[in-house]
Amino acid sequence: MTTTATHLRSIAIHWSDLREAIAAPALHDGFGAGLRGYLARLDQADAEQLEYERHQAAHLRALERDPMQLGDRPTPVRLHILDTMRAVEAALIHCADD
Repeated sequence: MTTTATHLRSIAIHWSDLREAIAAPALHDGFGAGLRGYLARLDQADAEQLEYERHQAAHLRALERDPMQLGDRPTPVRLHILDTMRAVEAALIHCADD
């Protein structure tokens, strides 16, 4: 027999797993490598390299916004997991209000 406390404990235990699973898998190498690696790369980069990367990123953003580039794109989050989390939150809030 499962009780409300058991269900709430299960939600609390698995909530962090859901939060980790909500992000879409990385599509590029090095994405999400961590703050320590990011800070180390910033320390090693010189001003000219940073300026080049800014210009390159601006160019890529301009290409991404080009109407010729429209089409199907992967979503940045897993929507089914986000919907599940929102439904659980709404149910918990409703139970708390009662």
